[in-house]
Amino acid sequence: ISRSNVRNQKQSKLKEKQSGQKRTDAIQSANEEEKLEFVIILAPGRKGASPIYDEVKLFCTNTINVPTQVVLTETISRAKSLRNILKNIMI
Repeated sequence: ISRSNVRNQKQSKLKEKQSGQKRTDAIQSANEEEKLEFVIILAPGRKGASPIYDEVKLFCTNTINVPTQVVLTETISRAKSLRNILKNIMI
């Protein structure tokens, strides 16, 4: 592995961490302004490969103690899945 690749990997991880902090800061800010009862997040990616799924779930569960539903964009793109997702959220 070249030094250039290592440097690029470190920069990429730093950017991911910074954008993750922005997401959690936004959720925290919304919770402080008006006590959240439930959070629904539309996240990029597919099952098992979403870059923010675990981060958002852990933050909401462990830090602000708010239930969440993270819906992946790949899942929502299917009409039948969308109907089932909405039905499950409403229950």
